[in-house]
Amino acid sequence: MDDKSPKLRRIERDVERRIREMNESGRLRGLAGQGAPFPADDDGPSDSWAARRLMRNAGAQPEWVDMRKEIEARTEKIRLRVHAHRQWLHDRTRLLAELPADRILEATHATTTRDTRVRAELASAIGEVNALVRRYDLIVPPAMQLPLVTLEGLAASDRRAESAANS
Repeated sequence: MDDKSPKLRRIERDVERRIREMNESGRLRGLAGQGAPFPADDDGPSDSWAARRLMRNAGAQPEWVDMRKEIEARTEKIRLRVHAHRQWLHDRTRLLAELPADRILEATHATTTRDTRVRAELASAIGEVNALVRRYDLIVPPAMQLPLVTLEGLAASDRRAESAANS
């Protein structure tokens, strides 16, 4: 049994009639791809091929694609900040070891203050990325979901990259 409404059937008949008239009058001759079948673009559901084709032709993409790019870009920016901060702490530690005793207390306090501020900024940025990750994970299937970003994970990744670069 046909589950289409009478209105939809009438629209389909009108479209088919107009295409037939245009074809008979020659207005469809000479078009690129004339007579060629639509290419088999993907293995998706057959009832949504037209929507996929329109999106592809328009250069449109699902919302999650842009979200993934934004998550990756923000995570990389945070990763670079973690690397720079770790390097600063390393350099600062070397400096503190060489300072005269009368300046160590003041320099240690300044180091601790800046470290606390940077860690708070990193925590805030990671919180923003994780909010995006949570939204992204709600949209995509489980196989495509991303883990939450952690400062410890980024620092460990930075240490691995650093040791690989040194070997």
